[in-house]
Amino acid sequence: MIFLILLGLTFIITPLWVWTEFQSIWILTIIWLVPVGVFILYQAWKIYKHYKWKEQHLSSYELTETHVRGVSYRPEWDYGVTQEFALSDIKEVVIAPYYVRRTLNSMGRRSIELHGPIIEELAPMLIFRTETERMEILFDKHQNPKVDEWLQFIDEKGMNLTYTPYRMYWLGNKAIQPVDRDEYFNKESDRIPYEVKGGWMKDELALNDEWQRVNAGGLRTSMSIKEFEETVKKKRKWSLIIGIPVGLVVFFIGGLYLIGSML
Repeated sequence: MIFLILLGLTFIITPLWVWTEFQSIWILTIIWLVPVGVFILYQAWKIYKHYKWKEQHLSSYELTETHVRGVSYRPEWDYGVTQEFALSDIKEVVIAPYYVRRTLNSMGRRSIELHGPIIEELAPMLIFRTETERMEILFDKHQNPKVDEWLQFIDEKGMNLTYTPYRMYWLGNKAIQPVDRDEYFNKESDRIPYEVKGGWMKDELALNDEWQRVNAGGLRTSMSIKEFEETVKKKRKWSLIIGIPVGLVVFFIGGLYLIGSML
């Protein structure tokens, strides 16, 4: 983020300094750096706000012999949700992946060939389900040792543990809404039983293979994700359609102003 701030300031200050020192017509060749620098600083500010928010809003959960309780914060919420379930009221615990990061691959043909058209970073989440509510616990990565601790406890308590590769959530993004999970759980289940054996990192591969066999590879995806991807493509298209003419107009007006000030 410091790099972005320095880069943005450099883009803004350099053309202004050149103008005050030389007042030359060739300043027109670099004046476009100013709005670019403003945009970079704006992006740096958004990143700072995001990380500041995460530091101040940490989710916490506790699993005891009789209850599971926790306070959940999500980047797309402005509030925390406090929940507490008796273990006896939990009818199912689902482990599923969620999107930590998901973006369209715009790094060129070679990158698409190597990594596919969409770049994904996944992590596991646990969903404790009662008849009427859900508690959703996110882990930051597959390698987090806490995943195995929770799974071992759930297994020892004989709770109904199941698995699905269905993407249940998208961190910091509203493309997958709670209503999408409601819709998923209201449909016929594609989940398979999960008997904890070698730990999550080892079990996941076998679970995914078994799920593919049982469900014939029919992974369901949220329509809202597809809609989001279409929205991203449309935004990029309209950004070019609108941004380029606007940039040219600003450049032209700025040029006329500079020329007029030198006359």
